[in-house]
Amino acid sequence: VPDGGDSGIDVGKQNAKLITAEGKTISDAIQNATLKQGKKIFYGHNRLLVIGKQAVENGIQDILPFFNSGYESRPSTSIMMAETTAEDVLATNIKQGIVPAESLQNMVENHTENASVVKTRLIDMIEAIYDPSKSVAIPKVKLTEENKEGESSEDGSAVEATHAVTMDGTAVLKHNRLAGILTSDETRGLVFLTDQVDRTLVVFPYRSAGAETDTMVSIDVYKSNTKTKVTVEDGIPVFHASVSALGRLNEINLSSRFSETEEAELLEQHAEALIREECEAAFRKAAGEYKADIFFYGKILMNQQKQLWSEREKRWPDAIGEAKLEVEVKLDIDRLGIQTDNREQ
Repeated sequence: VPDGGDSGIDVGKQNAKLITAEGKTISDAIQNATLKQGKKIFYGHNRLLVIGKQAVENGIQDILPFFNSGYESRPSTSIMMAETTAEDVLATNIKQGIVPAESLQNMVENHTENASVVKTRLIDMIEAIYDPSKSVAIPKVKLTEENKEGESSEDGSAVEATHAVTMDGTAVLKHNRLAGILTSDETRGLVFLTDQVDRTLVVFPYRSAGAETDTMVSIDVYKSNTKTKVTVEDGIPVFHASVSALGRLNEINLSSRFSETEEAELLEQHAEALIREECEAAFRKAAGEYKADIFFYGKILMNQQKQLWSEREKRWPDAIGEAKLEVEVKLDIDRLGIQTDNREQ
């Protein structure tokens, strides 16, 4: 609820009013919140739903159906999990936007465009609730403290405690409960495997021939396509993910000697290895450790190997723990710019 006085939005202060209420059901809690507010709460414009970690650990099957059945609800609402509670995130003095929810929504969009978060909608969560063979991944958000309460500024005045919201990996849900967490690098591997990369920056150390030290290289991957097929080896499904990408060399330390002709292929190989490692790490943890299918591999298996799927359907997603993954990455750098020995274009 905007809280900026007669002028509406006031960028100089918090512009949201937090209303908390309890109830025997979600509907009951919203009704109680309406009584506190004094007017009906319209949530049809809601673009974001934050769920606390404990609620996800306990199971979301009793939370989301309300939002699915309500005529005001939007199926495209983004879902995320707070590291602590949703109230902690939404009630904090956050400096990154006009209201906390706006900051979070913008952050999801920005991170999605940079392949560092999976964007999960309400409809995706509902489908997973009613289909036990499906697992789901949702962004995890946490608070980092920028200023501690009680600190003083240069003029001696008290500084109000402020926090920043950051994306912190991905929560993996299986059978509607939290199964575990993927790191940021593993999350990007997941985004590559599920063919959701719009753009991402691949950064790695590289040492040119004859150089004494490593230099950091940044490659802007601006186009990516992943195709997945599945074969059967000794009765075990083997998923073959082929990643084709285009990138530009954004940055390399100009103090290092770099030959465009001789070393472009080596840079491509380094970037390919990094992407492959992240993909394998994501599969190893989600499928191997959590036995969760957040890669839509059950659907691929059903479409491409119907007989094997019929044998494993009742045990899916647990049966994904028996599967193997082979990843092939091909990255082409199409422009190197001025990063050459003679510093010429």
